[in-house]
Amino acid sequence: MMICGWGGFYYSKAQTWARTIAALRADNEMQYFKSSDAQLKITPATLRPLSNYFKTSQQSGAVFLKANAHYLQFKVTGKHWLIFNKYQLVIKPVTLHITTNHAATQLLINHHHYGNVNYHKNVGPLVPGKYCLQTNYQQHSNHTTLIVNQSMPVDMAVKQLNLQINGYPGARIYLNHRYQATINKHGYYYLHCPWSSQLLLQQIYPGKGGQVTSQVINISQMSNKIPVTVTYPLLLNKVMANNWLDLLVSALNENQQLLSCFFVNGKKNASYQLLLKNNNYLANQHVESVNYQVKLQQVLPLKPGMTQLVFDINSTVNNDDNSVNQYQYEYVTAVKGISHSHPSDLLQNYQITKIERITLLKKSCS
Repeated sequence: MMICGWGGFYYSKAQTWARTIAALRADNEMQYFKSSDAQLKITPATLRPLSNYFKTSQQSGAVFLKANAHYLQFKVTGKHWLIFNKYQLVIKPVTLHITTNHAATQLLINHHHYGNVNYHKNVGPLVPGKYCLQTNYQQHSNHTTLIVNQSMPVDMAVKQLNLQINGYPGARIYLNHRYQATINKHGYYYLHCPWSSQLLLQQIYPGKGGQVTSQVINISQMSNKIPVTVTYPLLLNKVMANNWLDLLVSALNENQQLLSCFFVNGKKNASYQLLLKNNNYLANQHVESVNYQVKLQQVLPLKPGMTQLVFDINSTVNNDDNSVNQYQYEYVTAVKGISHSHPSDLLQNYQITKIERITLLKKSCS
C-alpha cells in the first residue's frame, strides 16, 4: 500500500509534468521525452534547440505546451511497474528543406557541420526549436536564426551586394561598425559584401575641426542598381550645395540686397561686407551691366554641423565703351547648418559663418 501511495504520487501526471519541464530547461533527463519518429533519437544535443526555444519564450510550461500543441503532446506512452501510467512529452519531428544558389555550399546548423548543399538538401528529422543556420561559399556566407515549429523551406542562398557608395572624398566606410574602405577622390566607392539581413552602413569623415559621423542606414534591401548615399546631420552634400549656390547666383544677378540672407547674423557679418565689396562693379560709372555665374568646386565636412564650401564666382563686366572684363574668384567658405525644421528652405538651414579666403584665379579684358 505504501508503494502504491508513493508511486501514485510520484508518477502522477502533475508530478511527471513538473519534472519534464525542469528537464526541458536543463536539456537533461531524456527519459521524459520521446520522438514520434523512430529515426530521431532524443539526446541532450538534439533536444537543445527545443530547450533554447522554451527558455527564450519565457512562457510557463502549460502555456508553451498549448501554443505548440501541433508538435508537442504530453500523454501516456506506457506503464511503470505495470501499474502506474508513464507520461512523456512526445515530440513530432520536423524537416528543413535547404536551398542555396551555389553547388558545394557548406552548411552549419547550430555551429555543427551538416555537410555540403548542392542547391537542395533536406535536413531532418529534427526536434522543433530555435536554430542558427549558416551557409558558406568561398569567402561569403549567409546567417539566419529562426524558430522551426514545422517542416519548412529555408532559402540560404549566399548572396552578394555590389553597391556604389557615394560620399565625401576621404570619408571612411563602416559596415556593422567594421572599417571597409575609403571613398575615392571622385566621391564614390564600389562595395562588394556578402548579404545579411542587417548591414548597417555608416561613414566617418576626418574633418579639420573634428571627426564627422553620418547617420546609420541598413543597406540589406537596397538594389545593386541604385547608388547609396548617407546623410550627415546639418551638413551640405553636393546636390544641396549646388541648389544653395543657384540661390546665391540669383541674388547676385537680380537683387544683391538679399545676399545678407546667406550669412549668419546677416549684414553684421564681416564676410557679407567682404562679398559685397568684392562684387561692387556697378559702383564704377562706366560699367553698364554685370553677369554672374557660380560653379561648385568642393564640398567637405569641416566639423560636426559645419561644411567647407569652395566655389568660383565668374563675373562678366560690360562697360560703356563696349569692352568686357572677366574675373574669376575662388571663395573658400565655412557654412553652418542652422536647423532642419524647414528642410525645403536652404537659406534658413545653411548660412555662411565666414569667408576664409578669396583668390583671384583669372582676369581678362577684351
